[in-house]
Amino acid sequence: STGLKAIYTRVAHEKDINAIDVSPTSPIFASASQDRTIKIWSLDDGSVVGILRGHKRGVWSIRFAPVNTPPINLGDGGTSSSRGLLASGSGDRTIKIWSLSTYTCLLTFEGHSNSVLKVVWLSPPKASADNEDEYSSSLKNHAQQAQPIIASASSDTLIKLWSPYASISQPSSSLAADTQDPDNLLTTLSHHSDRKSV
Repeated sequence: STGLKAIYTRVAHEKDINAIDVSPTSPIFASASQDRTIKIWSLDDGSVVGILRGHKRGVWSIRFAPVNTPPINLGDGGTSSSRGLLASGSGDRTIKIWSLSTYTCLLTFEGHSNSVLKVVWLSPPKASADNEDEYSSSLKNHAQQAQPIIASASSDTLIKLWSPYASISQPSSSLAADTQDPDNLLTTLSHHSDRKSV
């Protein structure tokens, strides 16, 4: 026996816990469960500070946005605030972006045909002048604005790259919170070749 003891132990969810992640900017962490919820916890005392509800199946993956991630402009003229964002992937085949200020879903990305098993935030790509197709032009725009993108991996064998910022230029009447916007999909990677799909 090493003599080490847990600082605290909590019954966190009603079903299996599939993922945890620690915020890079606040003293909080998150847990994701088959009970379809994500819980936000205080690192200090282990108390629940927020519960994210909205997935229709178990949540397989969660990831806090990196340090200095810009807020997302919302269709109603507001923003996601500076408290941060969390991405989640679920058995319901969706990726959701959550506000850590209001604990509500800001965006839902649809496009996988099976469970989303992993989500990660990717640093803004480096701008390049060569190969100026529509895809690289979109990535160059993200690099110039220091906007990270999201990669999702699914049991449908596909990796998809998404932008929570793609809808910024859309008129507010065409984008409501918690809706899927096909313009958020940057590309789909399949069998080591990429193709734009909707």
